[in-house]
Order: sequence, then C-alpha cells, then structure tokens
Amino acid sequence: MLTHARERLPNSSFHLQDMRTFSLSEHFDLILCLYDTINHLTSFDQWQQCFSRMASHLAPGGLCIIDMNTPSDSEGSHSSLRPSGPSLLMIR
Repeated sequence: MLTHARERLPNSSFHLQDMRTFSLSEHFDLILCLYDTINHLTSFDQWQQCFSRMASHLAPGGLCIIDMNTPSDSEGSHSSLRPSGPSLLMIR
C-alpha cells in the first residue's frame, strides 16, 4: 500500500510505525484516525498509549478526529470515551 501511495504522491512523506509508539519530528494541526483503525487496539491501555502519541504530535490548538466502532452496550469504566456522534470521537 505504501509503495502505491509513494508512486501516486511522490512529493508526500509516508511513515510505517506502530500507532501506540510512533514518533515523528513534527507537529500537526489535524490528526485523523479513520476507518475504525483504533479498533485494532485490543485494550484500553493500548488506546491510552495511542492517544498519548497523538496528543504529543498535535500543534497547539490542534484537533484529533478518531472514527471508531462502538458497540451500543459498551458500558463500563471507560464511559468517558463515548463518541460525540454515532461513531466519532474528537479530542482537542
């Protein structure tokens, strides 16, 4: 997939890293995590690691938008992570 992307967008940069531990030398005004990617993390600790990495890469006033599956019966100790829409979590 990255090979194809690099061919189609030669002036762009692409990185292959673990979303729980990634480190880039830049900050972003907007970070997108789309297509239920976050659902590949299987524990709340892994979500926290990912959110921490995203937050450390946001520019001041930046926005992180996360699209995820959230089963309607997902009650429990992590209820503060309820989506702000049917399947969207925004962190600012």
